[in-house]
Amino acid sequence: MIINGMYVKACQSKTILQSAEEANVSLMQHCKDGYCGFCRAKITKGEVSYQIEPIASSHSSEIFPCIAYASNDDIEIIQT
Repeated sequence: MIINGMYVKACQSKTILQSAEEANVSLMQHCKDGYCGFCRAKITKGEVSYQIEPIASSHSSEIFPCIAYASNDDIEIIQT
């Protein structure tokens, strides 16, 4: 998957945030529970899934990397 222009190998057993951290790709984060919305990112390609639904509100083009799981490696997200 592509996170802020950097390739990160997607792992279906880890959140996008965990995968990014292992690849030394920095994402803003705070609560890691989908509660605060601080890690909110725009998804420009692909789909994600959640084991638990985020508590923070979002638009349909936004995801929460702290609790989102990549469905496959064909995902692109941007966090601004």
